[in-house]
Amino acid sequence: MRIDPIELIINPNANNKKTFYFISGNEFTLMEKTKNVIFDIYNKESGFNKKKIKNLSLYKSEIGLFESRNIYLIDDVKNIEEDHLDKIKLNEDVFVFISENSPKNKSLKNIFLKRSDSFLIDCYEMNKQIKVRLFNSYLNKKNIILEKELFWKVVDILDNKYLFFEKELDKLSLLENQNINEDNLIRLISRSSPNIEKIFFRILDKSDVLIDNYNKNISNQSDVYNLFASVKKYCSLIINNDNLNDFENSIPKYLFREKSFLLSLFNYLDHNKRKKIIALVSNTEKTMRINNELTMVICLRFLLNLKRIITS
Repeated sequence: MRIDPIELIINPNANNKKTFYFISGNEFTLMEKTKNVIFDIYNKESGFNKKKIKNLSLYKSEIGLFESRNIYLIDDVKNIEEDHLDKIKLNEDVFVFISENSPKNKSLKNIFLKRSDSFLIDCYEMNKQIKVRLFNSYLNKKNIILEKELFWKVVDILDNKYLFFEKELDKLSLLENQNINEDNLIRLISRSSPNIEKIFFRILDKSDVLIDNYNKNISNQSDVYNLFASVKKYCSLIINNDNLNDFENSIPKYLFREKSFLLSLFNYLDHNKRKKIIALVSNTEKTMRINNELTMVICLRFLLNLKRIITS
């Protein structure tokens, strides 16, 4: 069976218990959140211990030994066979498989899709509709009411990556209801300081100026991730529109000062450059995830390569 990860996050206890969960996709922060929600469902209070094994072949049933059940995290999904799944499901343990999207996983995902004891969960970057669902859920739980125009402004600002999206919403708890107005709200959930946000809008400066600006404003890993998320958002805004008129209409109102720059940047990017930017963003994201300690250097290199693509 297939289940929507957003529905799982919003309603984790709505009859969501299965024996097997297969989490896949390309939005790693949403995959991680989904995994955490599932592990919260099967917590110690419900009689489950959390364990991690490399692959399913290392699984050994412990029922009767400690008189408790286990929930296993498995990130090596090779050599999973349906008859093996049929055997181990009798032990009443729970198995969470997590694997990045791959053509090799297609047949494997079909196995979990067809099984009534399984959930297949595909995690991709959130679109505006999904952000609206999550934001509405958050506001309802907190009994917060926003004016319609302010609601849509906030939705436009909220990030498409779940990790950043959730962190932005967490900041709202710092506001008392009486202090929720447009200025406070927009300022609070902006992911970075104005100077960090402005680095993207100086992307066409000379390289030495861009480097100097980066070194002055980026001092830690949090700054790096905020900047990268900001640059990715603006690149996506441009790439996802095919013509200038559609792009102009899609520019959020709060970017009125940067509108002329964004329009000129749109005209710089032909189809080939857009493809290169998509590849650059994807490769940089993977590199930063693997080389966590080098993120400041990687992000600067990303900016310089982005500038090179735009101006080539």
